[in-house]
Amino acid sequence: MKLRGLRPVGAVAGTVVLALTATACGLGSGLGGKDEKIAIGIKFDQPGLGLRTADGYTGFDVDVATYVAGKLGYSEDDIVWKEAPSAQRENLIKSGDVRFVVATYSINDKRLK
Repeated sequence: MKLRGLRPVGAVAGTVVLALTATACGLGSGLGGKDEKIAIGIKFDQPGLGLRTADGYTGFDVDVATYVAGKLGYSEDDIVWKEAPSAQRENLIKSGDVRFVVATYSINDKRLK
Protein backbone atom coordinates (compact mmCIF):
# COMPACT_ATOMS: atom_id res chain seq x y z
CA MET A 1 0.00 0.00 0.00
CA LYS A 2 1.35 3.41 -0.97
CA LEU A 3 0.80 6.36 1.35
CA ARG A 4 0.85 9.18 -1.15
CA GLY A 5 -0.24 11.80 1.35
CA LEU A 6 2.94 11.35 3.40
CA ARG A 7 5.33 11.85 0.52
CA PRO A 8 5.35 15.70 0.51
CA VAL A 9 5.90 15.81 4.27
CA GLY A 10 8.84 13.44 3.90
CA ALA A 11 10.17 15.58 1.07
CA VAL A 12 9.94 18.71 3.22
CA ALA A 13 11.66 17.00 6.13
CA GLY A 14 14.29 15.57 3.79
CA THR A 15 14.98 18.98 2.32
CA VAL A 16 15.49 20.48 5.77
CA VAL A 17 17.76 17.67 6.94
CA LEU A 18 19.76 17.65 3.71
CA ALA A 19 20.18 21.40 3.80
CA LEU A 20 21.31 21.44 7.42
CA THR A 21 23.86 18.71 6.90
CA ALA A 22 25.05 19.78 3.46
CA THR A 23 26.02 23.32 4.33
CA ALA A 24 27.53 25.28 7.16
CA CYS A 25 27.10 28.45 5.17
CA GLY A 26 24.44 31.08 5.57
CA LEU A 27 24.19 34.29 7.49
CA GLY A 28 25.71 33.03 10.71
CA SER A 29 27.40 30.17 12.47
CA GLY A 30 24.12 28.44 13.19
CA LEU A 31 24.49 28.84 16.93
CA GLY A 32 22.16 31.82 17.12
CA GLY A 33 22.96 35.03 18.86
CA LYS A 34 21.88 38.62 19.26
CA ASP A 35 23.36 39.95 16.03
CA GLU A 36 23.07 36.85 13.84
CA LYS A 37 20.47 36.32 11.14
CA ILE A 38 19.52 33.12 9.38
CA ALA A 39 18.39 32.99 5.76
CA ILE A 40 15.67 30.44 5.08
CA GLY A 41 14.18 29.61 1.69
CA ILE A 42 10.45 29.15 1.22
CA LYS A 43 7.97 29.48 -1.61
CA PHE A 44 6.33 32.88 -1.73
CA ASP A 45 3.30 31.90 -3.83
CA GLN A 46 1.73 28.83 -2.22
CA PRO A 47 -1.32 29.67 -0.05
CA GLY A 48 -1.41 27.48 3.05
CA LEU A 49 2.23 26.47 2.61
CA GLY A 50 4.46 29.47 1.95
CA LEU A 51 2.89 32.77 1.03
CA ARG A 52 4.22 36.34 1.11
CA THR A 53 1.52 38.79 2.14
CA ALA A 54 1.45 42.49 2.93
CA ASP A 55 1.82 41.55 6.60
CA GLY A 56 4.70 39.09 6.20
CA TYR A 57 4.86 35.36 5.53
CA THR A 58 2.35 32.66 6.37
CA GLY A 59 1.74 28.94 5.93
CA PHE A 60 2.83 25.48 7.04
CA ASP A 61 6.34 25.80 5.56
CA VAL A 62 6.81 29.13 7.36
CA ASP A 63 5.72 27.53 10.64
CA VAL A 64 8.07 24.56 10.17
CA ALA A 65 10.98 26.82 9.23
CA THR A 66 10.33 29.10 12.21
CA TYR A 67 10.24 26.07 14.51
CA VAL A 68 13.52 24.67 13.15
CA ALA A 69 15.17 28.10 13.38
CA GLY A 70 14.01 28.33 16.99
CA LYS A 71 15.61 24.96 17.77
CA LEU A 72 18.84 26.32 16.24
CA GLY A 73 18.69 29.32 18.58
CA TYR A 74 17.14 31.94 16.32
CA SER A 75 14.08 34.05 17.07
CA GLU A 76 11.47 34.99 14.45
CA ASP A 77 13.13 38.41 14.18
CA ASP A 78 16.41 36.72 13.20
CA ILE A 79 14.91 35.10 10.07
CA VAL A 80 15.54 36.54 6.63
CA TRP A 81 13.06 34.93 4.23
CA LYS A 82 14.36 34.17 0.74
CA GLU A 83 12.22 33.10 -2.18
CA ALA A 84 13.13 29.55 -3.18
CA PRO A 85 11.56 28.55 -6.49
CA SER A 86 11.75 24.80 -7.15
CA ALA A 87 14.40 25.13 -9.86
CA GLN A 88 16.73 27.19 -7.64
CA ARG A 89 16.55 25.44 -4.26
CA GLU A 90 19.64 23.28 -4.53
CA ASN A 91 21.68 26.21 -5.86
CA LEU A 92 20.50 28.46 -3.03
CA ILE A 93 21.73 25.90 -0.52
CA LYS A 94 25.01 25.15 -2.33
CA SER A 95 25.84 28.84 -2.71
CA GLY A 96 25.10 29.57 0.94
CA ASP A 97 22.35 32.07 0.09
CA VAL A 98 20.09 30.16 2.49
CA ARG A 99 20.84 27.94 5.47
CA PHE A 100 18.00 25.60 4.55
CA VAL A 101 14.81 25.41 2.49
CA VAL A 102 11.39 24.33 3.70
CA ALA A 103 8.99 23.81 0.81
CA THR A 104 7.06 21.09 -0.94
CA TYR A 105 9.29 19.16 -3.31
CA SER A 106 7.91 16.60 -5.68
CA ILE A 107 10.06 13.56 -6.29
CA ASN A 108 10.39 12.52 -9.91
CA ASP A 109 12.74 10.07 -11.61
CA LYS A 110 15.39 12.73 -12.28
CA ARG A 111 15.43 14.00 -8.68
CA LEU A 112 15.38 10.46 -7.33
CA LYS A 113 18.79 9.88 -8.94
